[in-house]
Amino acid sequence: PELIAPLPKRAPEIAGDGEAMPVDWPMVLELARASSVEVQISQEKVHEANVMVQLAKLQWVPSMKVGTTWYNSSGRRQDIPGDVIEAAKSNLYSGALASTSLDVKKICLDILRAKQQYCARSGELDRVTRAEVQKVSNAYVDLVASQAGAAISAEVAQLVGDLVERSR
Repeated sequence: PELIAPLPKRAPEIAGDGEAMPVDWPMVLELARASSVEVQISQEKVHEANVMVQLAKLQWVPSMKVGTTWYNSSGRRQDIPGDVIEAAKSNLYSGALASTSLDVKKICLDILRAKQQYCARSGELDRVTRAEVQKVSNAYVDLVASQAGAAISAEVAQLVGDLVERSR
């Protein structure tokens, strides 16, 4: 008699969207890189650091301001001969102003800091990805080992069953 049902000789399967999908080595690696929250967070941090590098490089571009300004002054004043008079003055200005304050040292340091942050975040992404791949790889090796153990147990059970039949 058969003590343990033999396992099929194909990759283990996981359920997904109503159909079974084989769990093989390429899929394990794909899942480790794509579905890990830690990896996704690290990817977003790398993206943020890249944006900071681009912003730091934009400091060379002059800033442009467009708008209006209104100056109003009213009340008592003293004119040049010394008489106190009532005066009211209003001015309205509008237009564009291009301005820049070029601090080369600050701009270069900001760009350098942003690039260093990008390198650090990229290294962290690499570390997190490797850690996730290692965790998933260990789980996959455990799964394959348990399948191999189950297959060996099934084969041993079959052989024991054969010996029992022969001994009768």
